[in-house]
Amino acid sequence: MAGAGRRSQGQTGRRTEIAVCTAVRIVILAATRERRAALRRAGVSTGWQVVAAVADVDEAVDRLRALHAKVLVVDAASGASTDHVRTPVGDVLLVGVGDLAGADAVVPAEDLGRLPGALAD
Repeated sequence: MAGAGRRSQGQTGRRTEIAVCTAVRIVILAATRERRAALRRAGVSTGWQVVAAVADVDEAVDRLRALHAKVLVVDAASGASTDHVRTPVGDVLLVGVGDLAGADAVVPAEDLGRLPGALAD
């Protein structure tokens, strides 16, 4: 888990260390369970945390909000439109896998190994 410790001093005067997670949260949107699993494997890297993998745009928006995710990875084959995400969510990095109009970054659908690099940029 990526994170940093923070110390606080309790009422007894003893210091307590509290773990604080600083990982960037990612939601994955893909039509099939197999594709979501493949994107999850490709998206996991140091400092990045896949918090949800869904098949529906509305569910992706709900998860982005509820989980305070900052990145949405969208498989272009899902048929999702970036407009359906940007309007209700606002400030989110959209990474398209395959040809996805309006994405902030795009990686080839056949080269998921490039996904961590696109997320780091």
